[in-house]
Amino acid sequence: YGFPPSQAAHTVYCQTMLYADAAQRAGTFNPCGIVEALEGYEFDGLGNGKTLYRADDHQCFKDVLVVRGKENPTSEFDLLEVVEVTPTSQVIYEADHPMFAGGALGACNPGA
Repeated sequence: YGFPPSQAAHTVYCQTMLYADAAQRAGTFNPCGIVEALEGYEFDGLGNGKTLYRADDHQCFKDVLVVRGKENPTSEFDLLEVVEVTPTSQVIYEADHPMFAGGALGACNPGA
């Protein structure tokens, strides 16, 4: 009220909306149905470009914003300047990359 939401509030809001959308698309609240609805799901709704939830390992990929503090902010909330956008293609890695435990997820537990 009276100021922009925090980064944490934005994240919680977005994750809640993604969960609700996945439940609606899956037609269930069962965890395995939610997982299936999010696997390979690409969307553009976080306010900074397309996002992909990769099916193989459930990693989230999107462009990475490189920022710096503004020298002359116009308000107390106008703090950052985007100086570069690193495309997803430069930060994505293979799902079975050995540095990330090979990407094996195991079976979904519907009773979780």
